[in-house]
Amino acid sequence: MHRISIQPTNSNNNDFIPTRLSSNLMSLRRKIALLIALVTIVSIPVSYLLWSMYTHRNGGYVYEREIVRKPANLQEAFALAVAEYSNYSDIFSKLGLTPTSSHDPMAYVWANFIDAEVIQYYNDRFDNFTEKVGNKPKEIEFNYEARVFTWDQIRVVYVLAPEGTSSYNSKIQVQSSNGSVLLENAPYHYPALGMEFAKWNGHEHYRINANEINFSLSKSYVVEMSLEYSETWGPLAAFFVDAYQIIVVDENFVPLLLCVQAGGLIS
Repeated sequence: MHRISIQPTNSNNNDFIPTRLSSNLMSLRRKIALLIALVTIVSIPVSYLLWSMYTHRNGGYVYEREIVRKPANLQEAFALAVAEYSNYSDIFSKLGLTPTSSHDPMAYVWANFIDAEVIQYYNDRFDNFTEKVGNKPKEIEFNYEARVFTWDQIRVVYVLAPEGTSSYNSKIQVQSSNGSVLLENAPYHYPALGMEFAKWNGHEHYRINANEINFSLSKSYVVEMSLEYSETWGPLAAFFVDAYQIIVVDENFVPLLLCVQAGGLIS
């Protein structure tokens, strides 16, 4: 299955472009402009291609891919681009990808977070194996989804697990002004399972612990991102990559809070 979906809505409001991005975030704007151009220009003439679905089955090989981005308007598209092009490597002091072997081009490669380069790597890897003849995985599945939400007057909090229960029941929640839950981390992506956090202090991003997450925002955008990639070479030869993020972007399109988690399995 191959599905690439972008869902913009028309807007005549050009006032959303941020005017107070700090200097070390200004480098994002050129890259972000590419995604904005894609949303505003490409969506109409190639909407059929953006919504196409494809499954590659040939000689016992099954390859499936689904890429879905869901901004509802240009402001949300900009917030999504901020999330995809933020410099996670510098913030979390790690590369986006970690190969199991630096010498084998077919070595398993793990994602440490989700950004545009990581997404492109797995997309290219999928394409390369699709076109390759000979030694290649029997099955590949690649899924990336990004959902964007716009809310006013929210509170982002870390919620401790109820007393007497596992720490895995702790949560990151986005709450409305009346305390109702608008969004919380997806199942099996709990803060206690190695999730890392960073917050913007007005000058730079700095690492924080989960229990330091407790702040309120006026207008903001919340981007939920998930990426899964797996290859199956045989009954006992496979690997699986699973990455998940919640990125809170403030009204000036600064990534205020980064919640990042990645893991994987190998057999």
